[in-house]
Amino acid sequence: FLYPSDYDPFGMVVTEAMASGLPVAVGRDLGSAELFRDRVGGVVFDPHDAEDIRRGLEWLGADAERTRAL
Repeated sequence: FLYPSDYDPFGMVVTEAMASGLPVAVGRDLGSAELFRDRVGGVVFDPHDAEDIRRGLEWLGADAERTRAL
């Protein structure tokens, strides 16, 4: 689940995605980004930096087992 928003006080949609078993990638300024550490429980990126988003998604998709675990 990719949520590239640059601001959301909590982002309930992120917790719904996590509850559905989806790996998540979120903008660093979302309140829900505090639910996990970057590249431990999901991916956190700078939503204004397309290259940072690309790197995060590439990391997420590089290992199918890791993606399933997230």
